[in-house]
Amino acid sequence: MVILVLVFCSCEIMQDVSMIEDPYPVEFKDGKLYPDDYGSYKQFGRHIDIWENYALIGCGKENGAYVFRNDGNQWKEIEKLELRANYGIGDVCFKEDWILVGTEYANGSGKVDVFRFGDEEIEFVQEIHSNAKEDRFGSAIDVSGDYMIIGAKAPWNECENCGTNSDPGKAFIYKLNGDQWTLEADFDANPPMENDGFGREVAISGNFAFVKGGNKDTVYVYSNLEGQWAFHSYLCPEPVDVLEKEFEQRFGKSIHVDGTNLMIGAPTFPVSGLQDRLGAVYHYELQEGNTWVFREKILNPNSVPGDEVNEFGSTLKLEGDYMIVGGNNTNYIGGGVVYKYSGSKWVNIHYISPPDDLVSHGFGISMDISDQWMLVGHVGDMDTGTEAGAVYVFENNY
Repeated sequence: MVILVLVFCSCEIMQDVSMIEDPYPVEFKDGKLYPDDYGSYKQFGRHIDIWENYALIGCGKENGAYVFRNDGNQWKEIEKLELRANYGIGDVCFKEDWILVGTEYANGSGKVDVFRFGDEEIEFVQEIHSNAKEDRFGSAIDVSGDYMIIGAKAPWNECENCGTNSDPGKAFIYKLNGDQWTLEADFDANPPMENDGFGREVAISGNFAFVKGGNKDTVYVYSNLEGQWAFHSYLCPEPVDVLEKEFEQRFGKSIHVDGTNLMIGAPTFPVSGLQDRLGAVYHYELQEGNTWVFREKILNPNSVPGDEVNEFGSTLKLEGDYMIVGGNNTNYIGGGVVYKYSGSKWVNIHYISPPDDLVSHGFGISMDISDQWMLVGHVGDMDTGTEAGAVYVFENNY
């Protein structure tokens, strides 16, 4: 199926990011992606990852993950991946030579299918899984160079102080040896806590890995600075005032790292109290001495109309100088906010709103950005069937 992208911004484009006064909306015209085998209850668009001119798109219900290619102004599906599983995509990751797809309910415990990508040929390499029962292995995935991190947010049998229905969580780091990925290290919260969900979000870049610390407002940092992976430090919301101490922020609900920039979402950050928890994103930067230093707290901007981007920071993706941040839950339609880094701070350049005729929820539940495109998932899209899903294409023309 070929989808034409006809998205243009009607506003004058400003070249100097420091001169931005009012972010403008990105106008949606006619660009939507569907899989060739579209149908009801796929929830296509639940997971999205862009790599250069390609996009990996996963479903929320039906077990499907698809690779699309962009050629000029045209997106086309080039392959549906064979996942060898029965239900439920956990997370997807597309970076350089690797395509990773987690199926967190596969075979009762979850697994990650690893594919090698080269010259537009996609080759299945291996299946990675843990030995824990119903651990939802593959619920979060990232890769950087020769290292991969996988989150398993619900192992049931390794926490001595936990009940049979608890989910303390675990994170696993793998290293590429030849053409196979082998286990290098595994970590859990110290100590594991019942119903914690440690590992529900992970990220890795260079010698650092990051893991959401379960239900606590904490992100665990691990490093490989001395030849083996070990605990490095904690990151917590800062500066912490009385209001922030009183309310849990869900700090770490989303984590993305690109080089020396680390962004952490806190979608229930309390702007002015319990009824006004609109969310925030924290920016950290890697400094000499291998420490991650807090730089900036980005609040839910006033530029977003209405309640579209509630729980700002629920999702975020970072690519070079661009960042896209989404807010979405079951009570709001959803949307996104786009930023560009000016060299000293993140500047809100435009926002993404659902089309006027969109009434179902789930717009912005996943998204990604490149220097040319912004892809936004809408699992509730009904064009090709009930909860069939779609991915909206917007042009990043700043």
